[in-house]
Amino acid sequence: MTHQYHTDQLRDTATLYALGSLSAEEMQAFAEHLSTGCPLCAAEVQDVERLVGLLGYNAPAVQPPPAVRTRLLANLALEAAPAADTGQSRPDMTADFVYIRASEGRWSEFSPGVMVKVLYTDPTTKRSTALVRMAPGTRLPRHQHLAVEELFVLQGDCHIAPGQVLQAGDYFRAEANSVHGMTFTEAGTIFLTLCWNEFVTS
Repeated sequence: MTHQYHTDQLRDTATLYALGSLSAEEMQAFAEHLSTGCPLCAAEVQDVERLVGLLGYNAPAVQPPPAVRTRLLANLALEAAPAADTGQSRPDMTADFVYIRASEGRWSEFSPGVMVKVLYTDPTTKRSTALVRMAPGTRLPRHQHLAVEELFVLQGDCHIAPGQVLQAGDYFRAEANSVHGMTFTEAGTIFLTLCWNEFVTS
């Protein structure tokens, strides 16, 4: 059936269809209606699609905050490292054990001067065990822990909070929802961390 004149309901349905905002059943029903060759509905959909396309050109360019880049790099590092490990230098594996040598695995950049090597990510909990290597004078931004994070310093100095400097052998734990100030190192550090793949700067 083709429509002979415009109605508000027709315009609304065509607009929602073009924006992909109808339910699955409604999308299918309207697509079937368009296939019958209704010129009014087809024209309405084309007008909405054309308008939506123009909006992208009229919107002002916005520079994302630096925190977005940091979170993106962190997520990419945690997602890419396990796949890269198995392709570059496959760790020794048996049914019950996994061995990753010091020369194995891949370091990925988390932020300038800060490298991350993911050793393991639990497929169920998404909790990751990773090594973090910070070059002298580098720092991590202020962030919020969405879940418990644990840190064990293996080498160098790690300034966790004002007056709190961790050295090799020191342990730190941040509870879920805690806000962590800037972390930095003066001489460089390497630490082992257990955390979730979630980073929210504040």
